[in-house]
Amino acid sequence: MTSVVAMLRFLWLHLCSHRALVNRLRKRVDTDSLVFTPTFSGRTAILQLAQQLRQNTDRRKAYVPDYICNVVERALREAGFETVSYATDENFNPDRKALDLAIADPHAAIMVFASIYGSAGGLDVLNEASVRRRLLASGVHVLLDICQDVTLRHRIPSGFASQLSAVLSFNDKSFPGAMGGGILSPQPLNFSSPSPSLRESGCLYYYYGRKASRALVRSLFRSSRDAQVQPPRTFEYSTCERFPFDLVARQPSKLQLVLAVLGMDAVDRLVQQRTRLADSDLAVRELPFRTSSPYLIIDSAPGTLPNRVKPPYAVFHDRVTSLRPNLIVMHNKGFDDV
Repeated sequence: MTSVVAMLRFLWLHLCSHRALVNRLRKRVDTDSLVFTPTFSGRTAILQLAQQLRQNTDRRKAYVPDYICNVVERALREAGFETVSYATDENFNPDRKALDLAIADPHAAIMVFASIYGSAGGLDVLNEASVRRRLLASGVHVLLDICQDVTLRHRIPSGFASQLSAVLSFNDKSFPGAMGGGILSPQPLNFSSPSPSLRESGCLYYYYGRKASRALVRSLFRSSRDAQVQPPRTFEYSTCERFPFDLVARQPSKLQLVLAVLGMDAVDRLVQQRTRLADSDLAVRELPFRTSSPYLIIDSAPGTLPNRVKPPYAVFHDRVTSLRPNLIVMHNKGFDDV
């Protein structure tokens, strides 16, 4: 019965206009101090935000955590910035000395903070009054990457005026999606991006339909979820070359907006399901936001895990090298995805 209702809502939302869907999504995503602007994907959200920031500064350096998805650096470079890595500790928090040097750099325009695998990723640091004062005085713009966990929008630090924005992703992290993402910023952003072509829109329906059908098959054969824990043969790396994973700014399609509205309505239920594994007897690393994170670090893994294993990130300049090659990261999304 639940699946029938979900399908009816999916079809009914397709009858809404693009503007009506955007308004519905804003009501679900806006925070007390930040306004949501939808984008085609999380990666184009970074690109478009960085392009906007570049118009207002002569500075050309963007500081990025040393361990992060290579897409972040690629998007910033595409926007015209030179990227500089800063050190993070074993729990992906900024190294204090590296943070101080970045803030003091007169050429720094952007500093990226990212919560990955349930880590604080600098959210706690940004809440410190002394750090906030120095960032405000430096003129550096804080770009908060919460693409892995949309619920962290409620934990975005305040007091940064126009010097803080956040980017989100709706692509199979917090909930099922077909790419999609957006920006939370102090003021609404207006981008003159083209709409996806008819062919591209069709590709998105095919892309999502194929994932949904494969997830259905997986749900019928639950034993196939067990994942063998083995050293990774490859690391996660995106070339950003093929649709819909490219870095071409487009307006979000109707399908993406519909899935985002449905996903935001379901996210609390999905988080409840994630909590079961996050608090289980698996050796889950106790990071502050692990119970809402779609990925968990397993510090001591048995031979198999109940969900799939996510490869560690490759470094930006070399897809066969990772700074954390032995990291075991398990999917814990609360839904089947393939």
